[in-house]
Amino acid sequence: MIRKRLLVLTVAMVAAAAASLAQVREFVPVTGATLENPGPNDWLMYSRTYDAQRFSPLTQINRQNVARLREVFKRDLGNGSQESIPIVYRGVMYLVAPGASVLALDATNGNLIWEHKRPEGTGPSRTKALAIYEDLVLFTSPDGFVVGLDARTGAVRWETKSPGA
Repeated sequence: MIRKRLLVLTVAMVAAAAASLAQVREFVPVTGATLENPGPNDWLMYSRTYDAQRFSPLTQINRQNVARLREVFKRDLGNGSQESIPIVYRGVMYLVAPGASVLALDATNGNLIWEHKRPEGTGPSRTKALAIYEDLVLFTSPDGFVVGLDARTGAVRWETKSPGA
């Protein structure tokens, strides 16, 4: 009976992971037009839009149902400062985690899609800058690099040392 439950749980986890990866495989590049007029479900920059209104056009939560909100998922990010604002694009949440990591999570359930960790010895993460453009997630690392990660996989596509670091 325990083996059967374990198998069912394993199959469910694999199915969930496959569903998450499917979201990333169907990645649509972020354009200038996308940044200027993001979809209602997307939060592509610090204040959501260039006019910095921090307003969401979503209407599912209102004064009548706000008291019935419940936690959908939570994820431990480890010890350290968390100072950046996540980016959400097409159901994937990209965020900086303490320890100089960038994570891509399924925004519906918190399942990890990928994680990029900077090499050891880069110091504590104080990274605040996180951006998305075309098919890259861009961030500034604590060791003085600007890094472009593939939004689908988290693989480093390029990095360059900042002249101010």
